[in-house]
Amino acid sequence: MATDGNAPLPRLRQAVIAARDLDEVAGQLRSALALNEPYADPGVEHFGLRNAVFALDDTFLEVVSPIRPDTAVGRLLERRGGDCGYMLMFQVDDLPAARDRV
Repeated sequence: MATDGNAPLPRLRQAVIAARDLDEVAGQLRSALALNEPYADPGVEHFGLRNAVFALDDTFLEVVSPIRPDTAVGRLLERRGGDCGYMLMFQVDDLPAARDRV
């Protein structure tokens, strides 16, 4: 398998957690994992969200929380009854082949 320097592909690039209270969950993660201050991407407001993105070397951990009603994240939180995993993003060597496999 191809690599991007050190890690074999496919590899996890980003994990996203859906949270009702962004500040609380981001604070807990920051404390428990000794993470640096997160980045808040203003672009996610377009989707009705706030976020906190933590860099873990060249991989990212993101927490997203709805700031308006009827968002995909808000609906997921309601269905799951609270905070939960939202998505994982992977880096692959051959996207068409990965799509065929999925």
